[in-house]
Amino acid sequence: MRKYSAVLYFGSSPSARIPSSFLDDVLTTRVPVVWADQNLKRLADHNPTAWKSRYAFHTTGPNLDGVTRVTYRGTTLTRLTEPGDAGIRNIRIDDPHKAKVLAEGQRPDGSGSPWAVRAGNLWYIGENPFDYVTASDRYLAFSDLLFDVLAPGTPNRHRALVRLEDISPNSDPGQLRAVATCLHQARVPFSFGVIPVYADPRGAANGGKPTTFALKDRPELVAALRYMIGHGGTMVMHGVTHQLDHKPNPYDGVSGSDYEFVTAHQNAKQDVVMDGLVPGHARERTLARLDRGLAEFKAAGLPRPQVFEFPHYAAGPDDYQAVGQRFGYRYDETMTYASSLSGGVPDLRQRDDQFYPYVVRDVYGTAVIPESLGNVEATGHNGRPPRGPKDIVGAARRTLVVRDGVASFFYHPPLGPGKLREILQGIRDLGYRFVGPQDVMR
Repeated sequence: MRKYSAVLYFGSSPSARIPSSFLDDVLTTRVPVVWADQNLKRLADHNPTAWKSRYAFHTTGPNLDGVTRVTYRGTTLTRLTEPGDAGIRNIRIDDPHKAKVLAEGQRPDGSGSPWAVRAGNLWYIGENPFDYVTASDRYLAFSDLLFDVLAPGTPNRHRALVRLEDISPNSDPGQLRAVATCLHQARVPFSFGVIPVYADPRGAANGGKPTTFALKDRPELVAALRYMIGHGGTMVMHGVTHQLDHKPNPYDGVSGSDYEFVTAHQNAKQDVVMDGLVPGHARERTLARLDRGLAEFKAAGLPRPQVFEFPHYAAGPDDYQAVGQRFGYRYDETMTYASSLSGGVPDLRQRDDQFYPYVVRDVYGTAVIPESLGNVEATGHNGRPPRGPKDIVGAARRTLVVRDGVASFFYHPPLGPGKLREILQGIRDLGYRFVGPQDVMR
């Protein structure tokens, strides 16, 4: 382990094979080690004397269920307890001089167990923090603990981002100017995601008439985009059509509604179910599609976007690789496929969807600008409840536990400036400083 700066182990199966040499290394190394969830007892039993003298804590009994919150650095973070939740490990401290509790898991009645512990060079997390991630949950504690392991000298710094979303050639120029003016007057740098081609091949939003047009066909819209750039905006390419071919995927086939780089349908409950990668999925196909979109910006006389955002944050490994060839940055979340780590054919059923509360370079080698807070949703959808400005600001408050965290949200211009002003003020009142997407990359 001496050649590594840190080691992270996630125990996902009690029957997993763990080499004795690895256990020996963990018990003797000075390299920082993060151990999450299962198999800690196998480490402790490998050399009980060394374990007790060096670490002085243990897990015991069945998991603790019903834990609904995790308290970390004075902040209460949420924890889901849906059917099938395995709970958290019961952790007992043998010597508080050697083992320090970093976070506490708690039930509604106040009972609980340590959620994260540090002893010497070992950090232990009592569950897998990647089983699910939301804008306000205990994943934020894990994200901050990584600074202790990888960059302990990182100072506290709290920056914020806002991105205007789903702008297409069919957008209302007046609405765009209104929200851009609001941001400019508030002295808030911003970005805006642009779909260069509007497509409604089934006429779902155009009285049954198939309709397609591009940026160059809407000079007033292009003028509004120039206005946004001139008033502090950074343009982001948000897919090419933000829909796929001539059928619902999964909604109505209209730009801004549907997926573009994966296929999907709605089930009987109207929840979205992703089916698979686009037929013919290949890097060359995606490169050609991206080049088509970039050509539309050029044809409209607009600058070339340097940042890309996948529609609905959904794509396959070849799509990510293609974007990495054409753009310096992405501005979204990441789908990490098992095949990207272990080889084989990518399968949507074997993936992890992850947002980041700070800038990262992901498994595809791309620098990712974070989006971590979500957006205002007046009615909610896909099984999620409505979200208003207070929800966005509340998630930003919890993100303060991340010492170099970025509170980043997106906003749809048709909602108007009112709710946007409320969010901007609420986030500023927490002590965040709004910056542009290029600033967080420095």
